Amino acid sequence: MTAAIELILGRTPEPALVQYHVEMGFSDRAALGRYLMSTDEFQRLNRGEPVDLSSWEGRAAAGRDRRRQLASFGPNAFGLVVEAKRGLFVVDPEDSAVTGALLQTGEYGEDELALAATFIQPDSNVLVVGTHIGSLAVPLSKLCSSLDAVEANPSTQRLAEANLRVNACWNVTLHKVAAGETRGQIPFLINRENSGGSKRKPLVDRDFYLYDDPEQVMVDCFPLDEICGGKSYDLIIMDIEGSEFFALKGMPRILSKAQALSVEFLPHHIRDVAGVPIDAFVDQIEPHFAWLYVPDRNEVFSAGGMRDELRQMYEQGISSAGLYFLKDCTDKWRAQVGARLK
Repeated sequence: MTAAIELILGRTPEPALVQYHVEMGFSDRAALGRYLMSTDEFQRLNRGEPVDLSSWEGRAAAGRDRRRQLASFGPNAFGLVVEAKRGLFVVDPEDSAVTGALLQTGEYGEDELALAATFIQPDSNVLVVGTHIGSLAVPLSKLCSSLDAVEANPSTQRLAEANLRVNACWNVTLHKVAAGETRGQIPFLINRENSGGSKRKPLVDRDFYLYDDPEQVMVDCFPLDEICGGKSYDLIIMDIEGSEFFALKGMPRILSKAQALSVEFLPHHIRDVAGVPIDAFVDQIEPHFAWLYVPDRNEVFSAGGMRDELRQMYEQGISSAGLYFLKDCTDKWRAQVGARLK
């Protein structure tokens, strides 16, 4: 990771920045390289402009500068429109992650989309928890019968709503709530420089949760069994920055019927945001699924090895952009994705 940043950005990063990128869970070196080349820092370097993003404050300042540039077009400027591979997307220029990738490469999450597609049929129902601006929900909606999209962040809800309309995703229902175990409200941090990192207020403050001075708001929270419990889903994708434990506790009925569940796995989220032991996290998943697939290593573990593997990943600080938990794991599917049994 350090070598990649030094090669592409031409500087030695501080340890916190290296850890931040490690925990983003890039699937391979090419994905990391594409992300680094999509950042504002690389683009400024490429144009020969001076840049100092060696600190978190520098990253946040660059984001605010992009926001000011958008505002200079007029008080009603809402976002930038990107003509991307998977459709037109209205994006927030202050965000350097998803927005940066779409602006510079026209793509986001292609590997994730390809894997998700192996679980979807034309008559499938799909649930995306943590929709963000819809960069995954929009293309997935074209593959299935219906898609439920859940998004807690009020800022990205507006962008998701616009992108669903622009791309004629009429089979998508957007639920503007946080997913949790009980009804109520929760304190929520709205990050700007990496808006996909917005999350329920962590129990432990860390630099890369707070570096862009996120606004704290209260958002409505509902158990997903109350909202979507009547449906059966072939695929659930969940990426909600540490709220996964609480969301899973609020959807046992949905999980009991789901065929596949993809969950972002970041040990520091489980520890510092949710504040629960790894076994408590696994307890929400293990009763409903018989297999664990680790895409980063292309390995499949049976139910007997699932808990031990997750414990080991947690203890070693190994992250994944999306672990897959499966009801069934056929020889045909393993051959399709090239997965190896462990």
